[in-house]
Amino acid sequence: MAYCTNLAHVNVTAVRTNDDPEQVLGACAEMSDGSAYRYVYYTAVKTAGLVYLIDAETWEVGEGLTTTNGGTADPARVGVFNSAATAPDSAATNAYGWICTLPVSIKISLASTCAANAPLYTTATSGVIDDESSSTILVQGVKNSTGSAITAAASTSCSSTVEMYVTV
Repeated sequence: MAYCTNLAHVNVTAVRTNDDPEQVLGACAEMSDGSAYRYVYYTAVKTAGLVYLIDAETWEVGEGLTTTNGGTADPARVGVFNSAATAPDSAATNAYGWICTLPVSIKISLASTCAANAPLYTTATSGVIDDESSSTILVQGVKNSTGSAITAAASTSCSSTVEMYVTV
């Protein structure tokens, strides 16, 4: 069963810098590998591999997810800006494009010493997540899927079983 409408004709690599969106904001596209992307509005430049808050009413991509802002909405949608989905590695300001909300295998910035297959939580660093649960804000479903622990902060292959969100 498909997760969302399969928009195979959609180019998730495209970021438009004009005022004319190609899709309805919030539209969902499922890729052949099972990953899902949402069509959003980028109000500022984003960095590949970081996790960002998404306003589910306006579909604007906000600031990088942190322990502080992760509890501002319950639940809060989050997504990963994917360097493979946009060239160059950052989205233009005031642009329409796609953000990965259900990663199958995507590079996400993880903090140091992150265990394999462990649940991931917010950190104080904008957009970076970790297996340290002291923040108590879990990023639902996503995990380090490399099969081994990392010993230094890195952009690491991660996957999720559900569309990512945080809840307090």
